[in-house]
Formats: sequence, structure tokens, C-alpha cells
Amino acid sequence: MVHYPHAIQHFGTTDSYSTQIGEMEHKRVKAFYIRTNKNQFEGQIALQERRQARSRAMKDIVEEEVLPPTNPEEHHYISKTRQSSINLLQWAKDYQDDPAIKVCIILIILGYKY
Repeated sequence: MVHYPHAIQHFGTTDSYSTQIGEMEHKRVKAFYIRTNKNQFEGQIALQERRQARSRAMKDIVEEEVLPPTNPEEHHYISKTRQSSINLLQWAKDYQDDPAIKVCIILIILGYKY
């Protein structure tokens, strides 16, 4: 009990601590666990967490630019600003293990016009 006064002076009283952050993270991991096949679930949970983080990062990039209304018959819209530009070669390198990228590359090689 000799160390308690020092700990209180250094960290504050225990009523100023909250377990809410840890409890919320535990609930999030439990939600990920439910979506696994229960075999070697650690890697599956980590993969879900990475997907969620990437999705959040992409959402932040997309929400930075407000696009004007466009004609629905137009094939695509090219922004007039370079505020949220992405280096496509670096992006492709960063996500080279993504199955969607592999399919896209195969379609390009086969000459598929989209």
C-alpha cells in the first residue's frame, strides 16, 4: 500500500478512469469473431479490421470532394480539382494482393473495354 499515494499523485484517482474504450473495442472484436468460421479466427479478425480501416480511409478521401450533379448518361466524371489526387501506380502497388485488382489486370490484358 506504500505505492498507492505515489500512483494517485502520478495518475489521479481511480474514479477518473473509464473502461468504456476497452469495452467498446471488445464488442467490435466480438462482432468480427461472429463473422469468422471459428478456425484460425485471429487472422480472419485481423483481415476484417484491415478492411474496415481501408474502407474508412477511402471514405475520408471521397468525402473531401463534393461533386456537382452530373448527367446520368455520362460514362464518367473527371474532377476539376487535384486536391485529392491519387498516384494510381502507387495505389496499384499498395493493393497488388487484392483479388479485384488481379481481375481488373486480367481484363485489361484480355482487351476488355469498359
